[in-house]
Amino acid sequence: MLQNYFITAIRNLIRSRGFTIINVVGLAVGLTTCIFIALWITDEMSYDKSYPNSERLYRIVYKSNTNSQPRTPHPMPLAMAKDFPEVENGVSISPIWGVGLTRPEFRVEYLDRKFMEREVMSADSTFFQVFPFEFVDGDPKNALKIPLGIVITESTARKYFGKEVALGKTLKFEGEINFTVTGVIKDIPHNTHFSFDFLISYITLKLRDRAEHKGVLSDYYTWNDFGHYNYILLSPGTDPKKVEAKIADWIWNYVKISEEDKAAIAKNNIRLVLQPVRDIHLRSNLIWELGSNGNIGYVYAFAITALLVLLIAIFNYMNLATARSEKRAREVGVRKAIGAKRGQLIGQFLNESFLMTIVAFALSLFLLELLMPLFRNLTGKDLNLYSSHGYLFFFGIVIAAIVVGFVSGSYPSFFLTSFKPIEVLKGKIQSSSSNINLRKVLVVFQFSISIFLIICALGIFNQIQYLRNKDIGFKGQQIIVIPTRSDAIVNHFNSYKSTLKKSSSIIDVSGVSNIPGGSFNTNSIWWKDNDPRVNTHEIWVDDDFFKTLQIDVAQGRGFSQDFPGDSLGSFIVNETAVKRMNMTDPIGQEITWEGDYPGTIHGRIVGVVKDFSVRSLRDIVPPLIIQKAVKNWQYAYTLVRVKPENIKQTIKYIESVWKQFDGQSIFRYSFLDKDFEKLYESENRMSSIFWIFAALAIFVACLGLFGLAAFVAEQKTKEIGIRKVHGATTRSIIYMLTRNFGVLILISNVIAWPLAYIVLKNWLQSYAFKADINYFYFLLATLLTIGVGAFTTIYQSIRAARQNPVESLKYE
Repeated sequence: MLQNYFITAIRNLIRSRGFTIINVVGLAVGLTTCIFIALWITDEMSYDKSYPNSERLYRIVYKSNTNSQPRTPHPMPLAMAKDFPEVENGVSISPIWGVGLTRPEFRVEYLDRKFMEREVMSADSTFFQVFPFEFVDGDPKNALKIPLGIVITESTARKYFGKEVALGKTLKFEGEINFTVTGVIKDIPHNTHFSFDFLISYITLKLRDRAEHKGVLSDYYTWNDFGHYNYILLSPGTDPKKVEAKIADWIWNYVKISEEDKAAIAKNNIRLVLQPVRDIHLRSNLIWELGSNGNIGYVYAFAITALLVLLIAIFNYMNLATARSEKRAREVGVRKAIGAKRGQLIGQFLNESFLMTIVAFALSLFLLELLMPLFRNLTGKDLNLYSSHGYLFFFGIVIAAIVVGFVSGSYPSFFLTSFKPIEVLKGKIQSSSSNINLRKVLVVFQFSISIFLIICALGIFNQIQYLRNKDIGFKGQQIIVIPTRSDAIVNHFNSYKSTLKKSSSIIDVSGVSNIPGGSFNTNSIWWKDNDPRVNTHEIWVDDDFFKTLQIDVAQGRGFSQDFPGDSLGSFIVNETAVKRMNMTDPIGQEITWEGDYPGTIHGRIVGVVKDFSVRSLRDIVPPLIIQKAVKNWQYAYTLVRVKPENIKQTIKYIESVWKQFDGQSIFRYSFLDKDFEKLYESENRMSSIFWIFAALAIFVACLGLFGLAAFVAEQKTKEIGIRKVHGATTRSIIYMLTRNFGVLILISNVIAWPLAYIVLKNWLQSYAFKADINYFYFLLATLLTIGVGAFTTIYQSIRAARQNPVESLKYE
């Protein structure tokens, strides 16, 4: 019987080639879209789940009403492991910070091999007990217990040592510190919320820190500084909320503050919470994250998009199958008359659906292989159907294809087998009104989805354009950013800067500690003793900073050599800082800054600058305090404004000056405006993906509409012939055949518009600066769908209208 089902199904599919091709292509596109998105979602959801016991791993996070961050005091996790029976182990880690909480580059050498490296981190000796990365060579228990020992990744070992054994080899940092390789681990998986190529033990860093501070650790390594990323591993069966509740009282055993400060902490709802490590990538967007995190909202959005595109393809099959009901009705009547049971007929039609789905699935696999490089480039992920997620994922998509086959064929099979054989054989069967209405509902649903996706894609595009074009308060074009993490340049910065300015192609040069769009350190400032403290971003600059970035001074003045007194006691703040401190006349007012270097100082405001973006436009402009650099080491970057002509030659000149002062370090540069645009990389990717999936949705919907229009024209062949004999024009016949589809598409717009508006409005709430919803895009989506839908149906209608009426009247 199964063989008979199979042979009959093949014959029916070949006989209706047009129907088969339309459905196979539609299902293949729908399945391909779903599998691509499933790959992306699976990867996003896999972050930090590869560790054993990852469900028991938590990060300690500082939370408050105004300022939340993932950094807490360095001793905290090991103290919790000692004091809390519920805590099995703990570890503190941190990047090796540069000036102003920037991530500097280090010159690393082995023999004649020399590279600039940024992925350098430090950790407690317990790191590999909490994060058990696989070792290629070395002892994970002792690798971080050896002073001046360093653990490197496998690719880093190949980079410096080739095929030589890396263990025991020496790497020289900054031409002066020799580290011995004590361990080599597998490369950090991409689906981890932090990464590193070099891992240095805190044992080494603390030895150096004590040597620099006369045998005493600096605040950075004590309870006085919230500057480290701390993790704890809870014992099995522990409730993290109960541990979290105990921290509030326990912390005062180590942190000594006044009762007034404790009251202020309670008032501002300041607390330490336990954040599941598995949640960091998709559900955490704090300042100073260790890497670029994802967004759970995008996961939901793409999952829904994949489902909607696949539903369009499924509805195509159902629509076309029910439209062909009159043709298949005679087959059903004859088979029932000679004894076929309804269950057998249902099996036959489901078999056709499964067979079609198998062909579509095979075509989908071909499309996946063909388009995978494009999808990798689009998402920025190294995705692979067969190796990235293993056989389980592949088995999952096979099951999904089977489900699609069943869902696609379920309604048509039950509908077609419900016909009574006596009525069919008498020719009394006709498409019922309920069947026609169902087809209309499906068409409306398909185009509603397509229009919804188009409007969302246009809305995302509009927001991206708004972010690109919005005035960010400084001019980033033709600004070259050069990391100045070189003692040879830092120690002779003024000479280096003067030499650069000798070129007529260079307009201005400035030294800064931080650049807009990068990381900034924050500390508190306040105006009057009783006023609340304002958490403020901070930056050190030279006299030419405002001129180089063309930042407007709203009140007072900028720093200048004409004012030799500009030093630690002179502050420039932005307008937001003035508002937060409730000042009306800020110039000359004395404020207090609680900084890391040289500590808490009092000074006067000499200028107020207009707000400019130091972070992306997703966030409001934060309070900012600007101080004049008094030490050359405070210049982490050099900003060079160049003329737009002959930029390549100008860069060559800048590089020659670099080598003149430092012949050892590698010259690196970037453009400030390009660096700032990278802040919106996720939005750009999301926009591109939405555009592609919206186009696929329209394609699949129009594919179904094309087939449906063909069947309607075929059903009305006799009517068309009679109308033409009676003088009907081609135009009137086209109108007759297409008007219903036009109405359905208009109804689809009425449904899609409010849904798209609600989704876009909610999505835009996550941006501090957002574009108004442009209603022209709604109209554009309507015109686009009407145009594509009209072209699809009119093509078939013209073919039917131009048919010879003599041939039409021979119909049946």
